[in-house]
Amino acid sequence: MNQETFVAERKPIWDQLYSIVRRLESQGLKMIEEPDLESFGFLYRRTATDLSYARARNFDSHLIEFLNGLVAHAHAYVYAPPPAVWKSVVEFYMREFPQLIRRRFAFVVAAMLLFYGSGLLAYSFVITNPYTARSFVGEEWISAVEKSILLKRWVYAEPPDAAASAESAQIMTNNIKVSFAAFALGITYGIGTAWLLVREGFRIGGIVGLVDHHGISLPVWGFLAPHGVLELSAICIAGAAGLLIGFSMVYPGDYSRIDSLRLAGPEAVKMIMGTIPLFIVAGTIEAFFSPLPIEPLGKIAFSVLVAAGLALYLLL
Repeated sequence: MNQETFVAERKPIWDQLYSIVRRLESQGLKMIEEPDLESFGFLYRRTATDLSYARARNFDSHLIEFLNGLVAHAHAYVYAPPPAVWKSVVEFYMREFPQLIRRRFAFVVAAMLLFYGSGLLAYSFVITNPYTARSFVGEEWISAVEKSILLKRWVYAEPPDAAASAESAQIMTNNIKVSFAAFALGITYGIGTAWLLVREGFRIGGIVGLVDHHGISLPVWGFLAPHGVLELSAICIAGAAGLLIGFSMVYPGDYSRIDSLRLAGPEAVKMIMGTIPLFIVAGTIEAFFSPLPIEPLGKIAFSVLVAAGLALYLLL
């Protein structure tokens, strides 16, 4: 094959590769469309083969120089080192996680309805008849609430002491366990996840109803609200991950249940991993800020700011 025929046949491939390389240099990898990325490797290999062929046939030096430069530029992207781990983590929490929440927002809403709906039901029963608290709250929680009321823990809060860090770790560990359980129970076709959300909603609603019945609702809300905004939102997101797993098994669509689960699984895992920083911040607030001797209305105002920040982060 002479050089003229060679160039006429191969030039469309070189032009495609050149176009993708130029866009990679000016826009970056994430702005390139998926079909172009899929063909990029093929175009690179064909052009590298053409370079070898041109050298072997002693074609024009300008043609060889052009192909050599094109292959060299493409090589830098084909064999680029993986991004730094910390950059991937930042990218996940700044972009991928909020986008995922918006894409699967229907499951978040379903989890919130189960959690807050059951909480409101328990609250309505307990506020009118405190003896029904035992139907929604375990004995250990009732004893803890009564002890806190007796000691006026929420009314006369103490500044955080040395034990606060240990309490914070315990709070974070407990809530992360609940969230991972809600996610894992999605494998029961979502039934276990729904049950756990309802159970936790009953517990929270029963506790709030019990303390409200004793007439200290404002200081209690002042204590719960600063960390509760993040904590309860994270539990609902974890529950949404479990419901997503369950839904993929109940309604697999055109896929088998196994394939449907494989498609939904990575997104559900990302949802649950995204809640960990929320739990960490919530546990820190609960141990170090919530007990401070600040007016309840001030703490509630702080919780409004936290809620607004969370909404901006997830929705915008």
